[in-house]
Amino acid sequence: MKDLKIPLIMISTLMESEQKRCGVISLNMTRTLTITARVTYNASATVGCTMNLYYSPDGIHVDSIPYATYLINLAAGETVQESHNVDAPEVGYMQIAISNGDATYTTTNVLIYENQVLWGEEKCKD
Repeated sequence: MKDLKIPLIMISTLMESEQKRCGVISLNMTRTLTITARVTYNASATVGCTMNLYYSPDGIHVDSIPYATYLINLAAGETVQESHNVDAPEVGYMQIAISNGDATYTTTNVLIYENQVLWGEEKCKD
């Protein structure tokens, strides 16, 4: 049986030009970090969403400049899912923010997932 991941962010409606941030995730001993965004665009949307990652050394004080930025491809009227491997530090924390770049139309069904492989984890053999 596969592990089911619960989204880190679940937003039913991201309003026009709105940004939402989630809590911080620990990067302690992170070897690989993958962030997945899933969004449904309005049929008339003309600008896509942006996902920003912000580094924090202590989980409280978060950088004001994004550590990484990913533009989620626009497909008006469609659900788009994209995954990105992040060259993350092995220590500290990361906060994820999702922004609706469209000033006229909402984006719905926003889900953000994070997956990590830690140093020292062994691959399971079936």
